[in-house]
Amino acid sequence: MQDALITYEQLKEIFGGSSIAELVVRLEKQNIPYTLGKRGCPITTFSALNHAMGVPLNTSSILKEDKPIIEVD
Repeated sequence: MQDALITYEQLKEIFGGSSIAELVVRLEKQNIPYTLGKRGCPITTFSALNHAMGVPLNTSSILKEDKPIIEVD
């Protein structure tokens, strides 16, 4: 499964900022990895954002554990 990109416009909507430089500062403050796309605008991925928030990158090991499945009617 490919990781979805979060565009500059989406990042501005999420984190605010009135310029590219201001958004970059906000991303760096939150330790969110990014790269600069066309026109020098920052972009990132959902995985990078989740990782910065502490969500594990590899959930397959969690799903493979022998835990009972609880069914809800």
